[in-house]
Amino acid sequence: MKQCHSQHIMKISERVELFDSIRDVPFCLMGKNAFYCFSKNNLLRKRLALGGIESVLMQGWFRWSDLEIPQEAKNLIRKDRQKHVFLKILIPERSEWVYVDPTWDKALEDVFPIAKWNGVDETVLMTKLSRISEYKKRNIFERIINKVERKFFPEGNSQFYFWLDEWMEKKRVEKNNS
Repeated sequence: MKQCHSQHIMKISERVELFDSIRDVPFCLMGKNAFYCFSKNNLLRKRLALGGIESVLMQGWFRWSDLEIPQEAKNLIRKDRQKHVFLKILIPERSEWVYVDPTWDKALEDVFPIAKWNGVDETVLMTKLSRISEYKKRNIFERIINKVERKFFPEGNSQFYFWLDEWMEKKRVEKNNS
């Protein structure tokens, strides 16, 4: 794990503000506005490091079909088991590691568990995860399997991802209008 060398350790209130600002960028899987678990957590990791806070990307596995989404969306899933990325952060005040996950934006609070971070305690994760470990890039074997899957299922989960992005945007609009 990398050590952070900084004169200034980010204040708790600054951590909360940073977390909220990244969490509340709309989660999106496809297109030019794509901002999903890896990109959100990697950005948070980099910004925390600038403030002298050490963190590590973590990964766990989940099934899209376990999420509280309409059956119409579940019918579009081609690859159900998916890797999810989140953060393990060292809290300097306690010398203790906690899991933090800014994946779902606050506008989706009516449909998904939204993480609220106080700057020191763990947050909820985007869903129940299994096989949690430190994040690692795919090895050659995993890349070959991925290429074979794309050959036989060229559309992959793209239909599902587009549907999910549109559905989440509708939920945000409904939330905004209520």
